[in-house]
Amino acid sequence: MDLSCGRILAVLGVLFLISLSLTYFGIALASRLQTMESFQAVMNFLVMPLFFLSGAMFPMANLPAWLSFLMKLDPLTYGVDALRHQILPESIKNLGFLVHYPLGWDLALLSGLTLMMGFLGGTCFFSQQE
Repeated sequence: MDLSCGRILAVLGVLFLISLSLTYFGIALASRLQTMESFQAVMNFLVMPLFFLSGAMFPMANLPAWLSFLMKLDPLTYGVDALRHQILPESIKNLGFLVHYPLGWDLALLSGLTLMMGFLGGTCFFSQQE
């Protein structure tokens, strides 16, 4: 595995997009809730399913149709897919079942999600300030 500076920067860029979109999502939720305890409870019920449905724990191949559909709705699925593109570029030919979408599609979807969540988070946060 080639750990060049460019590859490390690419991985950090994908991680930045994922973390920024999830942070904006958390801001949007937190601005609507009244207590810290309710925010923590809601985040536990949302983050764990997002993580388990992302394909990080098991491959998307040979799943029931309903579970495959849920995984396609999970935005973290595309983040995990983009990370696999960046970390394992030579192994994609042999481990093709781990990568399901083109890298450009993953990055476009993550970027769009980040912009959408940023707008939503900012709107929710600043509407509570008034």
